[in-house]
Amino acid sequence: MMIEMTILKREIEYPDQKNYRKAAKEHKKSIQTEPIGYLAWYNIGIDHYELGEFNKAIMCYQKSLELHSASADVWNSMGLAYGSLGEHNKEIECYKKALEFNSEDAEIWYNLGVTNYKLGEYNKTIEYQKKAVKIEPEYAFAWLSMAAAYGRLGDRIKVDDCQEKAAEFLRLNAI
Repeated sequence: MMIEMTILKREIEYPDQKNYRKAAKEHKKSIQTEPIGYLAWYNIGIDHYELGEFNKAIMCYQKSLELHSASADVWNSMGLAYGSLGEHNKEIECYKKALEFNSEDAEIWYNLGVTNYKLGEYNKTIEYQKKAVKIEPEYAFAWLSMAAAYGRLGDRIKVDDCQEKAAEFLRLNAI
């Protein structure tokens, strides 16, 4: 139970300070004294990710998944870490695994679309971003990603349409 309290303390004390190094040290102390659950490993992974320690983050996410493999959030976060290392095939595998557990998460579809954009798969980018905005119609970044993909395909009309949608939602959310 101590590790869960450490995580709660991190959530309360560190988010504004973004003091992930201190949080990671506290987590490591707790790990040495007691077994921890999947959520704790996930949070430690987030600390490492925020510190740019992507391989350490992946190791923590893997430990989390050993304890609870059905976590879309952990799979999604591991995908982000692999993406940060430029390992896009593993990144895509993680997002697809995350979607097996939560196909209604617009962020996962968005991340999958962005990765496909990086790989030059513009039609797939559009397909995935359409799924993101179907779930969350005001997801401005998904609209912008779709606009960029349409731009690569040379469709100016759809670029303009997507950019207008993004601008509309950005204005609405700024109010």
